Amino acid sequence: MPDLLSKFSEIRPDSVPHIQKTQFVRLYIDLLFIVPFLLYLSMKKKPLSNVNKALLASIGLGVLYFNGQRYLITKDSLTKIKV
Repeated sequence: MPDLLSKFSEIRPDSVPHIQKTQFVRLYIDLLFIVPFLLYLSMKKKPLSNVNKALLASIGLGVLYFNGQRYLITKDSLTKIKV
């Protein structure tokens, strides 16, 4: 099965400014604020049930994995076109 993310790793030079804005959102907002907040909420003792805590932790780790992977792929693609 081909890698589904590889088809999105090609970047046109005219789309670089938009991609750099997306990278900012992905790195600073998602990875530095949203993920830690979700993980913090999942570790609080009250008032959430264990199912809700597990769901928050899963969402946080999923966001971390997906956005981290996309960030690295996009960063690599941007360096290939010498931005």
